[in-house]
Amino acid sequence: MIEPAQSRCPVCGRDNFLCSDLSSPLKSGADAKATFHWHGITIKHWAVDHQVHFNSVNEVIGGRKRCIRGDAHAIAVLLRLKDGDISAFINSRQRSAATANSTVVPSAQGEN
Repeated sequence: MIEPAQSRCPVCGRDNFLCSDLSSPLKSGADAKATFHWHGITIKHWAVDHQVHFNSVNEVIGGRKRCIRGDAHAIAVLLRLKDGDISAFINSRQRSAATANSTVVPSAQGEN
């Protein structure tokens, strides 16, 4: 049996999950749900890690979103439900993470 190459998700940094290998074969919504269960990851936790809304992830997995553009498209690609380009999505998430890490809270002045 050939084991897939280990890779890391460009958004959440998770190893060996659907979002970590964007060249893996496409899955169905039921396969994606089973993968969440198998790895012990909640859909809500995955949504928070990828900075998307929990309901959007549920609607994509359930087939209720068309996944043509925006977050729904990126969710479908990350969960390997479809192929597509999500470079803009990844770049925006990395920029927002960098901005959040570099935010400095000013200290209160005049306190003794």
